[in-house]
Amino acid sequence: MNINALRDALAALLKTSPAPLVEAAAGAPRGPARSVGQSLQAQIVAELPNGRFLIEIEGSRLDVKLPLPARIGDTLKLQVLALEPRLTFALVREPVAAGADGVAMSESARKLTAIVERLSREAPLPAVAAPPLLASPPADTAAFAASLKSALSRSGLFYESHQAQWVAGERPLGELMKEPQAALKGAAGGVHPQAIGLVQQQLEIVDTRQLLWQGQVWPNQLLEWRIEEDAGRDTATGNAPPVWKTTLRLSLPRLGDVSATLAIRGDQVHLAFSDLVADTKSAVRNGQVALRDAFGNAGLELLEIKVDRDES
Repeated sequence: MNINALRDALAALLKTSPAPLVEAAAGAPRGPARSVGQSLQAQIVAELPNGRFLIEIEGSRLDVKLPLPARIGDTLKLQVLALEPRLTFALVREPVAAGADGVAMSESARKLTAIVERLSREAPLPAVAAPPLLASPPADTAAFAASLKSALSRSGLFYESHQAQWVAGERPLGELMKEPQAALKGAAGGVHPQAIGLVQQQLEIVDTRQLLWQGQVWPNQLLEWRIEEDAGRDTATGNAPPVWKTTLRLSLPRLGDVSATLAIRGDQVHLAFSDLVADTKSAVRNGQVALRDAFGNAGLELLEIKVDRDES
């Protein structure tokens, strides 16, 4: 696949609407999901508590959270976005009622599927786990935040824009050379085989409008970190800054599975916790004053804390 074709495909995808995400429960088996970009068909077989659903894919059943209303018997067209640490799909076709005619896959999803499948055929490569960001749990949260920022910046996902910054004199060459693509020799007329995984991730970001980072932050501590612009929030207030949402999912030794979503506009923050066990809910509620103080010390105003369906 040559660079011009990739550029044209990205430009076309940018003009289309994002695909909602379907996330499996933490620790769910992969079942028939074998690789990123794989297309699968699922059927809803049961409605579970807390707004979740049980879906069946090729005989395997998964507990998932759906982004759209659905009913038992509906059919879903899914595409694998991530296998670890949590199985995640893009919903490339809205739920189709049982017995109804199929709804055509969105144009963006068709293009994404074709590009990802072609890249995978040209040079499929096994995933290589990255080393932890830190050697041990951090004592300095500011330094930890800097490490996360550096991990994103040097991931290679923004390599082309960083090249443009370097050409404009806005980024040092030394920083650019720390990204994965800088170590690859040119591939005549196409994408370097070792860059195919990055290209797949770039296409997924363009199609879903969401950036997903997964990895070890320190040994044996996995983090799933999602960043997206919240287009659903009211932005009709003149020159108000955009609202950014960031979601962190991890499993902690004392608190267990924790999912926290921050909606940030300027220096104001709304914080929501979900999927917490009872003891963890109590710990979060008891620590609200300390949380507000910590945000205040960072120059942020914590306006709201939600613990599942509770508000404070």
